[in-house]
Amino acid sequence: MKKRYILAAILVALLVSGCGQNNKSAKVSASSSTTKKVVKKKTTKKQKYNPKVGKVISSTKGDLDGATFKFTNKKGKFYRTLQGYGKKSSIVSDYPTDKHSTLAIFRTYKTTKGIFYHVMIYQDDKFLNTISKDRMAEYKWYSNGGYVKPSDLTRFYPVKQQWQLNNVPYYVANPWQHSVWNAPVMTKHRTYVTHVLDRYTKTQLYATKELVKHNGVHYLYLRTADENLGWVCKGKRNLVQGTYTDPGAQLLNPQSTEKMTEQEQSTKSTGNRVGVNDSLSTQQRLYVVRNAQGQIVRLLAMTMDNRPVQINLQNGKPTQLINYSYQRNIWKSVTSQKKLATHYLARHEYIETPQVETTFYPKSQNKLVKIKTYGYDGAASITIQRDGVAKFNSYVYKKVLTYPLSHY
Repeated sequence: MKKRYILAAILVALLVSGCGQNNKSAKVSASSSTTKKVVKKKTTKKQKYNPKVGKVISSTKGDLDGATFKFTNKKGKFYRTLQGYGKKSSIVSDYPTDKHSTLAIFRTYKTTKGIFYHVMIYQDDKFLNTISKDRMAEYKWYSNGGYVKPSDLTRFYPVKQQWQLNNVPYYVANPWQHSVWNAPVMTKHRTYVTHVLDRYTKTQLYATKELVKHNGVHYLYLRTADENLGWVCKGKRNLVQGTYTDPGAQLLNPQSTEKMTEQEQSTKSTGNRVGVNDSLSTQQRLYVVRNAQGQIVRLLAMTMDNRPVQINLQNGKPTQLINYSYQRNIWKSVTSQKKLATHYLARHEYIETPQVETTFYPKSQNKLVKIKTYGYDGAASITIQRDGVAKFNSYVYKKVLTYPLSHY
């Protein structure tokens, strides 16, 4: 029995000893299987420079409305970036495409290889006088000329000469021929229409400055008695130098025994829209002269394009129709009784200008005459009753681009 106890004790000791060895080896095994994290040393990549450009040393912002240039290197290219300068894949434009563009400098870059310009192309936004958010990307795309060398450019002067004027008086002859601009077209990095002349046909204007562009075109800086307007192309068809005279008093010349009245189209009736090719927002007018007996003897209509149309009457019957030019000179004179009983269309054969049709009605109708102006963007009419009351109407043709007058 004693030997059995001794053997049992030895066996238990051996078992306990084996379990201890297994646990130790397991710990060692677990310890050896753990992966140590390797910390990599940060390496800075050396920046690669375009060998044709080199390293940029400094850059300065340009004056977009200061020095201007023309692209004169016939073999030159505009490149999208400095990094892509000289690469075919980076070409934005070339000489044939932008040889007529006016360029300004966004920024000048001084590099180890020389000077490079990031240029802007001057933009003429016409009636788009504000850059909306949805147009911003488009504007930046068109105005971004790319990168060029100074040797690719030649200095250009869009304004040849400018001088001051002492409030020289002018008034509007043709309101649709030219508009008012923030600067003479393409003389600033962005030029656009600030006003239209539709509502200035009865206003005395004053010129305070005049300039001549490189192409010989003259511009006047105009103002009213109360506000500055802007630059208008100086032309015989759109402006007349002198003091504004009321067309009714000038052309109808009412006598002391006669009475003249004036009617004007409401702003609401015009539609308050601005046309690119017509003065759609011009308020038409009608002057009526009556004799001592109250009979209508003369009518004068100021049409949508501000040309006067005169009708002389005797005992309610039209005897003469006179269509005037924009300068208020007689253009067409009609005395044919056949035409004065039906209609007459006044139009130019070779000059692009609105047509004016005068339609006469028989005595059996309350209508006396209708004067209608056909433009390119719209039309307008003045319907005159036999009692001299006028009805004005203006409308825009379908699918024609127009703008709110409130923008101008």
